[in-house]
Amino acid sequence: MMYWAMRTSRDTQQYRRFVTDELANGRLRQGWGYDPTQDLRCIQDARHRNEQLTPMQTEANRHWRMADGPPNDYMNVDDIVLVPNMPLDGLFTLCRITGGYDFRIPSEIDDFGHFRPVDVLTPLGVANEHELVDAGLRRSLRYQGRLWRITPYADCVEAILGSNLPPDDLRQGVTAAGRTDSLVAELVAEPINVMADLIAGKLRQRLQSAEWETGILSALEPLFPATVRHTGGPNEQGADLEVVISNPFDDRNDWIVPIQVKDHQGIEGSDVLSQLEQAFSTRLASGRGSVIAVVLLVTDAEPSTELQQQMSRLSGKHRVPFIFCGGSDLMRILARGFLKRV
Repeated sequence: MMYWAMRTSRDTQQYRRFVTDELANGRLRQGWGYDPTQDLRCIQDARHRNEQLTPMQTEANRHWRMADGPPNDYMNVDDIVLVPNMPLDGLFTLCRITGGYDFRIPSEIDDFGHFRPVDVLTPLGVANEHELVDAGLRRSLRYQGRLWRITPYADCVEAILGSNLPPDDLRQGVTAAGRTDSLVAELVAEPINVMADLIAGKLRQRLQSAEWETGILSALEPLFPATVRHTGGPNEQGADLEVVISNPFDDRNDWIVPIQVKDHQGIEGSDVLSQLEQAFSTRLASGRGSVIAVVLLVTDAEPSTELQQQMSRLSGKHRVPFIFCGGSDLMRILARGFLKRV
């Protein structure tokens, strides 16, 4: 059995009400499901046939773990899912998956087609600050991704479920600090977006080519509990930057993320793909650690459909995520990093 956290869209009151109502009716919904071709089963079939994914399918494929598949990599029946900030900020809801993945677009909202049948185990929610909530689990809730594993906190989750406390008691502990943290997380998003727009204009005027590498390095350092190294130059071996994360389970086997930086408005696939594959293979062969992802950062471009498809194939070939991040997404990352430095 696996333990997951899944952050679902709550950008508007309409979305929040819809997701809350669906949970009450035994359906855990996720966004980016507004077109029938985004059904994860269709995407799986397309990938098995080596067909090119559409941009809409690439958007939806970030939720691939929701689909039916092998245990540990995919959600499965009886897995536990934590839904942050539901039904209210500062609370989370725990659910048990009771059925396979399905896709139906609700007519009243024209989105949220992806869903899993669930039993809601904490109908009134659990306070982030409740005494049973481990500090590590609270920290993990700051992660801004859509779906991630929380299996390291399985004992904490089971302690909550086995406490037999009345639902109202589990809601206790939403302190002023907890409410403030939730509010600040929401408010911080806006200045980050504003700063990202400013960064996009200013840095593109002042930096070019390899100059971006040191600028990005400066922004990434505060975001990782790790070492971020500049490896660009004649002997870069496919990567300009390298994130090295200490492995708490094996201090002889660090986790490595090679990063290729491109200052382009358009990207040709073949050259950059060979660099990414070189970045993976050389670090794998070095014996210095395990490559856990390979990242392409592009300062001023979105990926072509062909590039997305090729990176998806590399992910499948090497069983390691090959990730594209560019344009406005990259600028938001830089903004978060620079704000942490001040």
